[in-house]
Amino acid sequence: MNRQAKIVAFLICLATVVSISLLFFWGDVQDRQVAIRTLALGFGAGLVAVPIGIAITWVCRSRSTVSSLLLLTCVGLVFMPLFLQVSAWDSAFGKLGWLSTRGESLQPLLTGWSAAIWIHGVSAAPQVALIMVIGLTMFGRAEEEQAMLDASSAAVFWNVTLRQLMPLVAVGFIWTLVISAREIAVTDIYQIGTLAEQVYLGYSLGQFNTGINPWSADAIAQAESTSWQLTVAVIFWIVVVFVLASSSYLRSYSESNHRIENKKSLHPMTISKRLTGIVVLCVIAVVPIGNLVLRASFGVQRVDGEPVPVHSLGQLTDSISQVFSQYVHEFQWSMAIATVSAVVLVLAALWFSWLAIENAWWRMAFVVSIGVLASVPGPLLGVAGLELFTSTDQAWLAYLFDRTIFPAVLVTAAFCWPLVGLITYCVLAGTATDSLENAKLEGAGRLTRLIRIAFLQNVLGVAGCFLVAWILAFGELSASQMILPAGIDTVPRRMLGLLHSGVNELTAAFSIVNFFVIFVVAMAGWQLIRKSRRNSR
Repeated sequence: MNRQAKIVAFLICLATVVSISLLFFWGDVQDRQVAIRTLALGFGAGLVAVPIGIAITWVCRSRSTVSSLLLLTCVGLVFMPLFLQVSAWDSAFGKLGWLSTRGESLQPLLTGWSAAIWIHGVSAAPQVALIMVIGLTMFGRAEEEQAMLDASSAAVFWNVTLRQLMPLVAVGFIWTLVISAREIAVTDIYQIGTLAEQVYLGYSLGQFNTGINPWSADAIAQAESTSWQLTVAVIFWIVVVFVLASSSYLRSYSESNHRIENKKSLHPMTISKRLTGIVVLCVIAVVPIGNLVLRASFGVQRVDGEPVPVHSLGQLTDSISQVFSQYVHEFQWSMAIATVSAVVLVLAALWFSWLAIENAWWRMAFVVSIGVLASVPGPLLGVAGLELFTSTDQAWLAYLFDRTIFPAVLVTAAFCWPLVGLITYCVLAGTATDSLENAKLEGAGRLTRLIRIAFLQNVLGVAGCFLVAWILAFGELSASQMILPAGIDTVPRRMLGLLHSGVNELTAAFSIVNFFVIFVVAMAGWQLIRKSRRNSR
């Protein structure tokens, strides 16, 4: 294990040196600045997400109502798209937030880098926590149980469990960096010039250069001049680091036999744990959702001739009712694209994951595909899709681009592949080995084993993977918004446009409806995957 860790560390350092060299020897000053901003945002978000994730893991290592509620909340928040997180925090601290409008000047309380790092970090914290919670099931509890004979629960966690968490902390930190580098919902609102934002600006400014203060030709040219050296350097570094981390993680998961911890052996719930759980629950869920509710219920009444801000249930219900009348079109198209994308994703993930489980070389190809698509910024996938469907004179490609949702489905599936592929792999890895060995002895082929054994044993888990894929595709913004045909608008793209103007009552209500839909579907998917995992024992 020590030797493997040294090899991984050496390869990561080598990738870092090569990436930096590529930038400094072939890139210009602007490229280096964009790369620094991209990685700085990811590192800053990681510094927020990892401590919160460790706190969540500490609380969830106990069995209580607080820990169960916190774990379920994390599961629901894992699949929340970033534009909803932006809306939740901006509804209180933005330029139209209910807190910002309390003063005489409409000055936002959360802006720029601080807002981008905080929102990315809080959004990634539940994902980091689940990586740690699931990862800890791969290790035995002998050391912890022995230490608990002589030390308190807190001392055991910080001195024993935390040491086991270190590889998972690295994986969680890298995952935070990856998702921060490929999204634009936060960077576009708060004007953080990351690689993804630079690619998106190069497209959007050339298309829509209107407004009171339009961008100059030089500014547009600078935004469009994302060099290949910058793109290759950043993507190369993230791919290598992510592949090294995730391949080791998946190998450990496959070999762990997915141990189920004895609930009686979990750490006891103390007052400090309970208070920590309540505080974290407030930070990641109660405060953001409360912000949206307060903003959606915000209104003004006249008292003695003076306008007085008030919050009322009537205003809240009125705002929510307007959502269902004004945004039906967006919900219909988002659900259509999400459903088709989820079908494509699950079918591809089933076959590719099964190949990876049965063959080490396919496992490496599987991890590389996840690493590459996880590292490519969403707007770059959108640009690639535009080039694919508009760079030739083929009539059928033009028809697909102008009249169907196929291009949007294609880039959405590519963007959502990393997480769907990982979850599907973990579901299929729970297939009973005895049944597979007997099927091999009887001459059953790979496809037969997949359909008749792996699929049938994990049918509930596959259904849960479909719901997960549906959620991710429903909230996908960075790639598909650039390739939607005329007349089609989705929930994420409409939300991004609304967020540029600030979060008003209708936008907050729109976000509440989306929160509810995604959370309910996420809970259903989680329960199906859990039930499938139990049935496979």
